[in-house]
Amino acid sequence: MMLFAVLTLGWTAAPVTAEPGTARQTNPGSMPGGWVNTQWGPLGPADRDLLIKVRQAGLWEMPAGELAAERAASARVKEVGRIIADQHADLDRQTLQAAARLGVALPSVPNNDQEDFLDQLAQLRGDAFDRAYAQLLRDAHGKVFTVISGVRAGTRNEMVRSYSETANDAVMTHMRLLESTTFVNYDALPEAPPPPPGAAAMAAAAQAAGLPGLPASPGFDPAVIWVVLAAAVVAAVATTTRMLRRR
Repeated sequence: MMLFAVLTLGWTAAPVTAEPGTARQTNPGSMPGGWVNTQWGPLGPADRDLLIKVRQAGLWEMPAGELAAERAASARVKEVGRIIADQHADLDRQTLQAAARLGVALPSVPNNDQEDFLDQLAQLRGDAFDRAYAQLLRDAHGKVFTVISGVRAGTRNEMVRSYSETANDAVMTHMRLLESTTFVNYDALPEAPPPPPGAAAMAAAAQAAGLPGLPASPGFDPAVIWVVLAAAVVAAVATTTRMLRRR
């Protein structure tokens, strides 16, 4: 019961906190291509892409949630479908509001892939529906999650910064909800991106040398070096003592 409460109440739609207004472009010649100045700061292509992708996600995940409430065999999948549909409706209102203020055009219909997902779900019922619903939506949320984190890390726009946090909370909650159905096949999800080649090589070299504690980064911790040297001195003293005793 406690887990259910955390999952269902873990996200509440938070309003975009930037001051209301309309986007305006000032000194356009000073901005790179695709960028404009607004009263909330520069707005770039990645900022627009975030609003578009979140809007696009809601356009098919809301009707998918309604299908789940009708067709799922699992009571948990039915409940998760209703929760996600309702929360996406709240998030969609905030997406439309932010886009209107920033002057970003948004789609109004699902794209071709999303239409295919909805068609696929419409043909299923029962256990087959439960598995397809959980997998399709968990995969989709994972993809938009990486977009949100990238924009939040680098956006120059105050409104987008606030909006991205709201979207991030919603998507994280939805991933947990979908995973709580127990129908997500993690092996079928895209793998996490590999670490940079340098970091992987350093970690492999440390393991090969029998030093798994060395940091997997170009910089060595001086404390680790002193520990290794101390261990070598102790080993040398022990070896010398054994040799002297044998004599």
